[in-house]
Amino acid sequence: RINRNESVLEKLPKSLQLYSSEYHFLFEVLYKFNKSDNKGDYVTLIGIPNAVRRFVELYTYSRLPGNSSSTVDQRAAKLWGDERSKRILKVLHYFSHANNIDRMIRNSDLICDIDNAVADLMVELKKDGKHYEELKKSLKKWQV
Repeated sequence: RINRNESVLEKLPKSLQLYSSEYHFLFEVLYKFNKSDNKGDYVTLIGIPNAVRRFVELYTYSRLPGNSSSTVDQRAAKLWGDERSKRILKVLHYFSHANNIDRMIRNSDLICDIDNAVADLMVELKKDGKHYEELKKSLKKWQV
């Protein structure tokens, strides 16, 4: 959107064109981050909390479709338990709102925990074995 009366339509980025859903794209982002040896790149870190929050929203909705009025935290707690779900979501909720480099730099102790939260999420996804394996098969561009 340029202004109230004017917009520009552009092609989707290639990374989004490769997938049939946002869910598969977000899984790729998180999977690559989890496997990466270089997790200290602030440009990458800024997007990870939002990617995790959105991925967990979609995952928990699909696993608990009858809980549409519940929050992502409530659904995650039902799936993974209170402690584990808070472990995964606490840091990510903090950084997924009003992200900017200054906020991340001021909270370097919390930013160090993003890697662990994503790793914990992957552990929980692996417990959902068939789903996790199918998600890995959906990776298009990045070799597993």
